[in-house]
Amino acid sequence: MYGVARKDFKVDLQPVTSLAGKTFCIVGGTGGVGQAIAKEAASKGADVTVVGRTFKDAGVTNITFVQKDLSDMRAADALGRELPPADYTVLTTGIVPGKTRETTPDGIEKDMAVSCLSRLLILRGLTPRLNPGARVFVYGMPGNGEKASRLDDVNSEKAYAGGFGFTHMNTVAANEALVHALAAPDAALRARGVSVFGVNPGLLVTDIRGAMHGGRSTWSGAAMEWVLGRFTPALPKYAATMVSLFAAPGLDAHSGALFGQKGTPILPNKQFAENPARAGEWVAALDDLLKTKAGL
Repeated sequence: MYGVARKDFKVDLQPVTSLAGKTFCIVGGTGGVGQAIAKEAASKGADVTVVGRTFKDAGVTNITFVQKDLSDMRAADALGRELPPADYTVLTTGIVPGKTRETTPDGIEKDMAVSCLSRLLILRGLTPRLNPGARVFVYGMPGNGEKASRLDDVNSEKAYAGGFGFTHMNTVAANEALVHALAAPDAALRARGVSVFGVNPGLLVTDIRGAMHGGRSTWSGAAMEWVLGRFTPALPKYAATMVSLFAAPGLDAHSGALFGQKGTPILPNKQFAENPARAGEWVAALDDLLKTKAGL
């Protein structure tokens, strides 16, 4: 779940005192992890754009809201072309699938659409416009899912598993593949000085597991999240650590690296470590799914 620590390099995580003059774009920034990071960055003076369905921070200084339904692939595609380029782009939007398979109007499994394909489409339109020195952070559970994911069934059409079964593990592997592909030595972003990283938040108290336990308004959901809260960091503390990571000096030298809950480097999923071409295979499968189902 949390990934295995790397020992070959460390990041100097220092408290951030000011982000004045810096810009953030946080897709999924209206709830959970994304919202906490948005508020932390804004409190340090950054200009923050958040994307989501419902804005909960009206009146908070330095935060601008863009409303989008990211289960709509055409909306995600348009968003990638509309968003202003930022110093820090953070992709946190995601769900965990419920017991029954759900699809978008295009016939794409909903978790894959929201948690991965929307990000791919946004990055398609946004990354060519990012300036040298920009940093992109892709959330998921990198370092996991080697055996659970199924490259031959990225849309969960042959089978389906809710919760943290293979359907969700497909999005985990696919998001890590995006990081490796975009940060590859021969990738266009590397040549332009844009860095890409993967982030594994581990377990935190958020609403992402609502489809599994009914949400925090139910006794089972409230109980599960209460238990998690007893041994996981509070969101404001986690967000402060992440902002320190995002702004850390020298991070660009490690483009393609993955980071865990405490901002420490973690090892990649073995399928990518042992076969560098695997990332390209995942991205090709995602591209094919988008073209076949949504014409994008």
